[in-house]
Amino acid sequence: MTAGPVLAKKAALAGGKTMKEPAVTAIPSPRFIVRATPNSVEAPPLPDASALHGLIEARRFEECLSVVRALMPRSPGAGAEAARLLGVERLCLARQGRWAEAAEAGARLLATGRGTADDRFRQAQILMRLHRHDDALPLAIAAVQEIPDAPRFIGAAVEAALVVANGPARLCRALAGMGDNGVPDPPSSKGAVLFPQELTFGNGRFDHPSIAGMFAAVPNLAVHKPTPALHCMLRHLPAILDRAVRYLAALLDVHPCVDRATAACFVATRLHAWTEPDDGWLFDFLSPFPASLGQRPWVYCHDFMPALFIPVLPVDEVQVTPDTALYWILKGHLEANYCIQILTHCPRTLGHLGDFFDSPAIAGKVAHVNTWHRPNKPVRKSPQMARTWLFTSSFFESDAFFYMRGGVETLNAFLVLAEEFPDIRLILRARLPEGLSPRLREAVAHHPRIDHYDSPVDEAVLDELFAAADLYLMPCPTIFRNGLAEALQAGLVPVVADTIGIGDFVRDDENGIVVGGLEAISKINLDPPELTFRTAHMWSDDRPACPDFFEELLGRLRHLHRTPAEFARLAAHNQTTMSDAVFGAMDQTRFADAMRESATRASDIRQRGEPLRLPSYRRAPR
Repeated sequence: MTAGPVLAKKAALAGGKTMKEPAVTAIPSPRFIVRATPNSVEAPPLPDASALHGLIEARRFEECLSVVRALMPRSPGAGAEAARLLGVERLCLARQGRWAEAAEAGARLLATGRGTADDRFRQAQILMRLHRHDDALPLAIAAVQEIPDAPRFIGAAVEAALVVANGPARLCRALAGMGDNGVPDPPSSKGAVLFPQELTFGNGRFDHPSIAGMFAAVPNLAVHKPTPALHCMLRHLPAILDRAVRYLAALLDVHPCVDRATAACFVATRLHAWTEPDDGWLFDFLSPFPASLGQRPWVYCHDFMPALFIPVLPVDEVQVTPDTALYWILKGHLEANYCIQILTHCPRTLGHLGDFFDSPAIAGKVAHVNTWHRPNKPVRKSPQMARTWLFTSSFFESDAFFYMRGGVETLNAFLVLAEEFPDIRLILRARLPEGLSPRLREAVAHHPRIDHYDSPVDEAVLDELFAAADLYLMPCPTIFRNGLAEALQAGLVPVVADTIGIGDFVRDDENGIVVGGLEAISKINLDPPELTFRTAHMWSDDRPACPDFFEELLGRLRHLHRTPAEFARLAAHNQTTMSDAVFGAMDQTRFADAMRESATRASDIRQRGEPLRLPSYRRAPR
């Protein structure tokens, strides 16, 4: 199989530009092939301030701090450049959990007189991590007063107010004279399912084909998709605070492990659900985060276990056991009577939620429905040779997701094996992070067998890329299931890491390759319950962060390239198992039945006037 049509389309997209072999000499190293350029044989020059973002995304925090502190003496004490550098210093320290130092940097920034509403909001967040909620509240209020229609600012103010004495009353008094942002309330759409598509704490939209396609497959279901604009949060602030206070009290009653600060943080991250006040919606359909304060019944479409605990915990450092407050907060949240159903696309780990929380109530709510849906997707015959690799990363995500998806591991593996197998190529559909090493950047730019798509492509070109590839590379501790499901449907052989839930899609040596070695980074135990998801340990901008994992990855890929019969067997079997991950006729029936059942149960709750109830597992006095 060749990638001729893909390369032709790429040349057209690039304005006819073609890639040529660079006039450089390859220098072999013990594990990698590097190019003889100044940046690959000498230490790179000290980056200037414009490169700081790339250093942060690559988690090179100490290097970034060194640059900031080297540049700081050249800046006027109270100038704009000093304030900007102090903001970067604060960010680097906060990203490392060095909260006291971050608070000091933030205070120095605000003392320059050049702090923005965002600076006050971030300082409030940092102070709350230090349990200084009394100091955080006035800063968060000031941020709201400056920009009143920013949900995250209001969320920070509410979080602080829920912890300090008389906080809700103080917040309402401070904002009483502001009125509202003038945006009218949304029109009534009684009887419809509310499907929020954007989260205030997320970077992107969640109207992927996986979910939007499900609703399209059930056309008689009335769905309301709210706009991302904040409609009326200030106008309804007293009602929002009343709901938040009551939900906080219910969470504090779930278990003695639940502390007020953690519960307040959890409640505040769900406030965006109130951008659509209760006006007769049938129920909320929430994915991938169970973001509700119980203002109406809700259905949760479960995607990935760590998502339950984000953003209270950072996406790259999730550690949850029954000794932590969030374990009991989420157990109570999912057992609540207003959580009426939980859909999951994981048939083999269908019982994980119930088992992890030791909860028959949660287990009884879970139903399996494949959620990835792209109708009329072209399916090709099974490939016979492993020649072309495909790596994809979303253009709508931050640079960090290139590292999280295994981009560095993929590039390094290709550079090694391309020297051993002269017919393999790599299709790289990804925006390169700013902090990616010069060595890897040069390889992407000049290697004659790397085809790089550095801007978004339309669906037809994307289909062409999948059709041109034989292997789909996702060597990372995370499942990005949309791309994985698309690869399975296109007949590619996936090469993935042994991570949480991967067995629902890829079975090692059956329909793909599952590489071990990341158990300390991404794992879930059920007895006793323990969830670990620490992807920060995988982030490296040049060499693979986990050498043992990388060596096994190389070995498994090398074996596939040396044994065409083995590759052909996996590819052929993949064609018979791809329905495990792709929304089909049976899933359409399951989804329609689930929506009807949820509508009936939500209507019953409303007709009976049933109040929100969370369980209580209090075993000791608070």
